[in-house]
Formats: sequence, C-alpha cells, structure tokens
Amino acid sequence: MNELIDQVVDTVWIAGLSPSQDGIIPEELYAPLFDGPQRTYAVFDTRSVKEGLALVESEPGYYGSLLMGDLAEDLADVMPCLLELSPDGDLTRKLFREVPGGHPSMGALHLWPSNPVLFVRCNATPEQLRRHLHRFIKPLDFSGSRRYVRLWNPSIIFDYLFDLEAPTTFLKLYLDGPQDPLTIIARKDDRVVIACAKAPAEAAERLVLSKVDIKALTFRTKMEFHENLVSRVLARGDAKGHRFQRKRVSHIALQVMTAMENHKRDDVPKMKDHEQLTLVLLIMHEDATDLILSGPVIRNDNLPWAKRVDIVAKSYLTGLRRMHGQEVV
Repeated sequence: MNELIDQVVDTVWIAGLSPSQDGIIPEELYAPLFDGPQRTYAVFDTRSVKEGLALVESEPGYYGSLLMGDLAEDLADVMPCLLELSPDGDLTRKLFREVPGGHPSMGALHLWPSNPVLFVRCNATPEQLRRHLHRFIKPLDFSGSRRYVRLWNPSIIFDYLFDLEAPTTFLKLYLDGPQDPLTIIARKDDRVVIACAKAPAEAAERLVLSKVDIKALTFRTKMEFHENLVSRVLARGDAKGHRFQRKRVSHIALQVMTAMENHKRDDVPKMKDHEQLTLVLLIMHEDATDLILSGPVIRNDNLPWAKRVDIVAKSYLTGLRRMHGQEVV
C-alpha cells in the first residue's frame, strides 16, 4: 500500500490467517470484529455462494438488499445484502469454517473458501448504513458515466486499498459513515486489511470515481486478462505453426489492451477482438505496431471494435500474402 494512504486512512494488514472446522474466529480478528460498542455488519455477496440469498434471508440480522426500489426484489439473488452479525451466531461460524475436502454442495456450511463477506463496523443503524452503501453501487466516474464497482466484494476492496496510489475523495467518502467513520475489514485468501478513515470527508466533496480509483479497481482484473490473452495467443500461434516469443506477445498484447481502453459502454472489445488484433500485429513487422494502433481504422469510433479489427486483419494480411506471392482469399 502507498504511504500516502496512511496519511488519510489507518490500516492494519494481517497475513497467515486460517479457518477451522469449528468456525472459530481467528484470534487476530476477534477484537477488530466484536470488541467495543460499535455494531458489526456483513455485506454479503449473494452471487458468490450457490443459493446465497436463501442462505442468509432467514438470518435474524438480515436487513435486505443494498438495492432499493423495484429492482431490489428482481435482482436480490445477485446483488449484495446487509446483515448484522453476533460473535456466536451460526452464520458467523460458517464464515470462518472450512471442511477440508468438503464437497461443493457443502458450500453453505463452510464459507471460508468462497469469502462472501465484507465486514463493516460502525454506530449507524442498518437503514443508515444500507443507504450509505447504496450510493457506491453505481457511482459516477470522472467522465460522467456510471460504473458498477463491486466494493461489497472483500477481495476487490483488499486489492483496491493495496493498489491505490494516493488517497482519493471517493475513498474518503466511502469510509465516511453516516454516524462515524466506517471500519472496513476485508479478506483475500489468508490476508486481511482493516481500514478506517482518520478524519471525516469535507461536506463539499463530490462522490466521483477518479482515474486513480479506476486504475486501482481494475489493475488486478487487467493483469488477469493480460495473462489470459497472452496464453491464448501463444496457443493459437502454436496451432498455426508460429513460435512467438512470450516476451514479445506480452508486450504487444499490452499495447493492444491500451489502445482498446478507449471504448463506449455499449461497444466493449471482446477477448476475441484483442486476440485477433494481437495475432495480426505479431505477424507484421515490429515497426508496424504503433502505426496500426494509432491509425485511422483503429481510431474510428464510428465503427464497432469487431469491425475495426476485422478491417485491419483483412487488409494487412492480404497485403502480406501479396508480398509473399501467396493466394489471396
């Protein structure tokens, strides 16, 4: 985590946590979760557990979806919901339980592997906290567009705080609870971050995702996408008799991803578009990469991305075939 964040947010990073078959709360987490007068809430990612809504909606501390209005009922089984936890509750034990070798059907009995909960500590009432968190489901970004950000997922919050380069207004407003600063407890694998704002946000600050926020929120996803893209291109190259060097594939794949970041919400380039364009560039001379990616076809946002890639592929590959005396199909 960047040291600049420590100026605005108190953070504690814990590693080496492990579950138990009895669901006993790890000693390092008991005090942060349940000591003191603050209430302990869980934002439950229902989509991460099979029949997650059925698992939690009968709990005594269940307070419903973070969505509001008509959509709350329609999307209840895929959107997060709010619960209040007690240290000896049945759901609390399930959250810290893992049965080694347990069949996937036991997922509702041992929830440690699926990690479905972001813990929140504060003095707010359930309705106050629910309304506060609702504002962060689909906030505005710096360009004026609304984005879904899955801040209810503990792994995403963990990565967001870890990868954030500087404190942002968005982070300060997120941690600025309706009664007092929120304490967020987010786990990823065997690690946990505990975060709480040192001071409340300014009243005039607007809830907008900055470029810094978006970079931190998408960094891990882009890394995984990049690794998958490189593997697919290498496999497809091998199948066609090409022996591409991984380093070069990685470099060009990253350039393609950067070029395709400028897209409309209703025209997001698919993996196959990235794959096809990367393969074309690998076949071309290395000097052609920058020219193609900055050329008029790729920059023509009046054409959908699939069409742009198709035009580039057909025109340049046709040229290559003619140069090498191959049949043009």
